Amino acid sequence: MDTVKKKIVVFFPNKIFFGAQITLIPFFFYLKNNIINSCVYVITPVRIHPFFTKQKLIDGCFNYQGHPWRFFRKKLRQLDPDIIFNLRPSTLPVNLAARLQCRQVYSFFRWPAVLLGIKTVPETIQYRSNQYLKLLERAGLSRPATALQNFFHKIAAEAEVTIPDKDYIIFMPGGGAGSFKKWQPQKFLQLQQKILSFNKNLTFVVILGDAEKKMRSIFKEAVCYINPAVSSIFKLCSGARLVIANDCGPSHVAHLLDVKRIILFSNYERDFNEQMANWYLPAAGCRIIVSPYQKERGRQLQQIAPERVWQTAREFLN
Repeated sequence: MDTVKKKIVVFFPNKIFFGAQITLIPFFFYLKNNIINSCVYVITPVRIHPFFTKQKLIDGCFNYQGHPWRFFRKKLRQLDPDIIFNLRPSTLPVNLAARLQCRQVYSFFRWPAVLLGIKTVPETIQYRSNQYLKLLERAGLSRPATALQNFFHKIAAEAEVTIPDKDYIIFMPGGGAGSFKKWQPQKFLQLQQKILSFNKNLTFVVILGDAEKKMRSIFKEAVCYINPAVSSIFKLCSGARLVIANDCGPSHVAHLLDVKRIILFSNYERDFNEQMANWYLPAAGCRIIVSPYQKERGRQLQQIAPERVWQTAREFLN
């Protein structure tokens, strides 16, 4: 039996927000699940959520600022990795530093990467989580869906949160990127009343971030959780009859679990359909509702009427 651990370095994407990091969970799980005897190190300019180390998905993290070529070269010499994955879409300095140190490098397709002899995959328009998994496929690593779902169940089982004893719907009215991503809480309340008029036996759970603490007083007839642990979000979502959310971080847990969900998107970019495809996972149990296009970020999300969301929710509740 080979007792020498393989050393793997992953260049983390530059996206700092919570949802972007949630989409990376399958990649790191399958990486660890395939190469059992391994140490996975992350090189990143952003703060990594402690969830990754708690779940032993990564073994070490090295932070940097800017584009420090010398840092890349020095750190890679120290680590002397067997495999390198570059999850960033371009970054010639990263690919060059990686290729100078390691023969087995995987990255997204860019001409400099091809010229360097790096094994690449096309960067296609699809959910980010699935894009990252394409790199694992390129490396010949398997990704059985049952193993990932079992991992998610393990995460949920670790949560200390208690789920309601009645059927419940989750609202996620947050949006760390700013107010332009937040459907007003009053609209969620109007939606809640429409749902209760249809089925008064349903209860509601509201997941809020630190920036939405004040909303707690608005959702008086719901169970509110402020900044719950990742394991708690998994547990709550796994038991929900339906999740209705802004395009926010916790909504990506609903995507990964493939629970029934409605996601609200604010349309402020001409290439919005392409951008949106990176951040939601099409599925039979997923519906998206997109606001009318407006060039400036602002109140376009508020143009989505509660009645429109209710008619969509009704499809799942019938």
